Formats: sequence, structure tokens, C-alpha cells
Amino acid sequence: VVVGNNSIGIYGYSVDNKKDITAGNKSTAIYSQSKNVTLSGGTITVGGNEAVGVYTVGSGQNISNSGTAINIGNTSFGFVNVGSGNSITSSLASNTLGTGSIYIYSNDSTGTVNNSTNLTSTGNQNYGIYSAGTVNNSGNMDLSSGVGNVGIYSVSGGTATNTATISIGASDIDNEFF
Repeated sequence: VVVGNNSIGIYGYSVDNKKDITAGNKSTAIYSQSKNVTLSGGTITVGGNEAVGVYTVGSGQNISNSGTAINIGNTSFGFVNVGSGNSITSSLASNTLGTGSIYIYSNDSTGTVNNSTNLTSTGNQNYGIYSAGTVNNSGNMDLSSGVGNVGIYSVSGGTATNTATISIGASDIDNEFF
């Protein structure tokens, strides 16, 4: 599946993806309203400017990535969860962030993020995981190559448990890159 800018590659409910999906700037590769999303093969490539690999809005969804690499453009996202009671599990071996990107974003205060994917950054101002719910991380994060990178950011009363190594680079206080 290949779509351009401001587009959606797959729109629906239950998704089981094993193939390649490419989505342009400000696009979404997979948009799911309910049921489960399973990623077990292929590669998802999304452009920049707030593009998203997998966007979920439903309730009680299970999103699982065990074999799909996600190439995330600058200022974009691997996963975005704005639903409720959803669970994101990423057990991919590794993934890379560029500049201003977030691997997993969830504003779901009743949701869970389980990550064992090792993350590496090549640029500045990236977040490994940004979540309002429960985070369990066992994936190493090497975000030391840039300035202002954050491994795990827990907001709105969320909780985070980390059992891996997270390495970050410097902060730039003058420009508020923390």
C-alpha cells in the first residue's frame, strides 16, 4: 500500500498487517477504530510533519508489533493511541528515531504500553515513549546522539517501570531542549 501526503493507507477496525505500507507527510499508515491491530511483517514507512504509523481511537484495543519495522519521518510518530483502555505491545528487535519523533505516544490514562523494542536516535528532541497510562519498558534506548531526547515521559498521573538501559544526550536549557 502506498499513499501520498494527507492520506490514510488502511482505515478500519481489525488489522493484521504483514506487508509494506508507505504513507507521506501528515499521513497515517493504519487507522483503527476498534478491535485489534497485529503487525508481524513488512515495513511501515511514514513521512514527516506528524505522520503516524498506527493510529488507534477505539476502546479495549490490543496493538501488537512483533515484526514490522517502522521508518518514522522527522516530527512524526510510530504509534499514537487516543482511545481508552488500549494496550500497545512492541517486541520488535530495534527501531530508529530521527528528529522530533516519538516511537509510542498514548494519552490513554487507562491504557498500557509494553515495550521491549530497542530504540536508537540519530537526531534531537525525540521521545521513546510518551504516555499518560502504565508503561513497562524492557527495551534499551540509546538516545545519546542528539540534544533534548527523552527516554520515557510519563504524564497525567501515569506510571512507568523501566528495567533496561536508557542513555540520553545533553540538554540545551537556553532553547528548552530537555
